[in-house]
Amino acid sequence: MLPSSPELGPTLTPRACLNSLPNEVKSRIAEFCYRQDEWWREYAIVSEQFSTLDSDEADEFNDLRCKIEQKYGRSLGALSECSREWAQLTAPFRFRTLKMSKTSARVFRLRVVSLYGHLVRTVIVDEPDDAKLVDFIGHMPQLPSASRLVVTQRSFAHLLRKISRDRQYYDSDSENEDEFLVRPAIRRLMSQISSHDLQIPVILSAFRAILDLSARNLVTLAIWVIEPNSAIEEIASVLRMASSLQDLAIDATGCAVNWAALQPGEANAWPALRRLSVTVDEYDSAFTPFLAKFSHTLEALRLVWSGLSERNNVRFAFTTPYTFHKLRRIEVLACETEDFEELADSIIPDHLPELRDVHLCLSFAPGTIEELDETPIPDAARGILRRYRPIRPLSLRYFSHDKTIPPPCASRMHKFAKHGADVQLDALSPYPHYIFAEPTESFSSYCSTATDFRRPLRKAMRFLNDWYQRVEEDDDPLEHARLAYALRIVELERVAQTC
Repeated sequence: MLPSSPELGPTLTPRACLNSLPNEVKSRIAEFCYRQDEWWREYAIVSEQFSTLDSDEADEFNDLRCKIEQKYGRSLGALSECSREWAQLTAPFRFRTLKMSKTSARVFRLRVVSLYGHLVRTVIVDEPDDAKLVDFIGHMPQLPSASRLVVTQRSFAHLLRKISRDRQYYDSDSENEDEFLVRPAIRRLMSQISSHDLQIPVILSAFRAILDLSARNLVTLAIWVIEPNSAIEEIASVLRMASSLQDLAIDATGCAVNWAALQPGEANAWPALRRLSVTVDEYDSAFTPFLAKFSHTLEALRLVWSGLSERNNVRFAFTTPYTFHKLRRIEVLACETEDFEELADSIIPDHLPELRDVHLCLSFAPGTIEELDETPIPDAARGILRRYRPIRPLSLRYFSHDKTIPPPCASRMHKFAKHGADVQLDALSPYPHYIFAEPTESFSSYCSTATDFRRPLRKAMRFLNDWYQRVEEDDDPLEHARLAYALRIVELERVAQTC
């Protein structure tokens, strides 16, 4: 019988499934799974900031996270196990970051590093054992695309100190054979590294060794300084040697940095920094002239108050005659009310003509968030918006550092809206939008309009309708059960309101 015979009946159209999608679409699915996993990891870190507080939202988030991980596992990992093809498509995301502590298994040495080493972009040095560290460094030539190094163990810095090209940093008589053999491999790695994140303090000689090996190509650097004397030398060495540096983060918590002592030499110009992040106990008047050295190139500034020292009367502010010609974004974190008032008054078009975004994460004493409107902070923030209104509307993001902002903060948006500003007030919440948090008894006294609810609710209802149609078409009992489980609170409301 011929295939075209009418007796065969109508030809069935193959049903579309996940594996039948084009590879371009599959790659996008893998990317979204990776981004989802990264979001969960980052949010877990954020949740630790208020995990000790009496917060129902924090507890609910942690419970939700555990349930999802137990039920589905890591999204990207689960996707990679679907088939060999999915394993290949997810590989660029699964092997983007490599931890040294995970590389001692035999399968890594015999298979993973040879097949996927070229996909590694970030290497995290979290291995405290010197022998294992030396063994891993032998595989460095198989990581040709690694450009970012995150150091969480001091042993790596000491090893760099030993094999530095400058003999004053190491004792050649004490160098063992393994360290001698890995010297070319580690030099090759350091020469290709363009981003360093030093999450541990290192002694000055080890820090110099790091710069000797990688300063020429260094574009991004994060350092942690702990001693005032060595801090000046470390920061000065960076600015003198890393001529291509664009992004610098300095954590000087507990260390009083003498900013006035940082001056570029006559023969050495400082790099054209585009982004600068500084964390200190307090800012003094010498910080502004230091910052002004980058007034023609700086595009983003992040200021963090660690708040570990006693308060003084000297506070940071943008002052005349300094103008930051390209600065578009300012982040102010953990800043107390007194510091913020003076800083806010100095944020004016004369000092910051290109400003676009202001991100505020201010500190409040426990129990004072509900009295936010009684502090000078809202007036200071509105003053910033008002001064820029004739030029352009600013985007101002505003939330609390020490305590979650409850959903009633919605009413505060309207107080800023009259200045034509794009204002976000964010709570540290497991929900994608704060309106989905449980309403409190005092909610109506804070929020008297439904404007903020309409758009997110419409999006949720459209998704619910699409989800229901998919479940009906698939006719899968498990999918029906999942939908019913998600709607259990809605069903309780239906029963309560109809019975």
